[in-house]
Amino acid sequence: MKLKVYPMLGFAVIFPFIMLFNNLRMSSYEELANGNSFIIIYFSLIFVPSVVLLLEYSNYYKAHWVFYVAPMRSRGLVYSATLKATIINYFLPILIPLILIFLWIFSFRIWLDLVIVLLVAVILTIVSYWMFIKDPFPFSNEPKQAQESSVIKVFGSMFLVGVLAVIHMMIAVVGLEWLYILVLIISIFISWKLTFFRSKGEANV
Repeated sequence: MKLKVYPMLGFAVIFPFIMLFNNLRMSSYEELANGNSFIIIYFSLIFVPSVVLLLEYSNYYKAHWVFYVAPMRSRGLVYSATLKATIINYFLPILIPLILIFLWIFSFRIWLDLVIVLLVAVILTIVSYWMFIKDPFPFSNEPKQAQESSVIKVFGSMFLVGVLAVIHMMIAVVGLEWLYILVLIISIFISWKLTFFRSKGEANV
């Protein structure tokens, strides 16, 4: 998994800066810093669906039987913990440095927008889970099956990132960032509870 994830993470770091440098060719640094090019940070979220998809596979997939015999009050807790660990170990180490650099480039005026980006990353994680994951437990399938996953779904999730970026731009234009943050927090809380305690028909043991 790491051999597939790390190249994607590297791409997620580099691609926003490639886009920023392209913008600098057409405008000055002052124009860039005072504009809305910070929305380019959404390109770093494109890797989220692909990483979530890979959580279903492992070279040691035959060992997933242990999930079925382990005492647990809810099977949803396993994937809940897996996605939380993924967010902390993979997503935040990429997004936090990017956010700090973007704050330096665009100034503190965009801090609310960057909070929105973090929350959108969590929402995208949950949506990707519902789009891709079929088994009640992570690491339950042979890696070669990952190649058979639908390319259309992957590109569809990338399209979703673009839609979320457009929504963010519209929210920023009308100045409703605080309201959008509140909506995202409530959505994350409700969807996480519903997803991992009534998930895939395997909510209770």
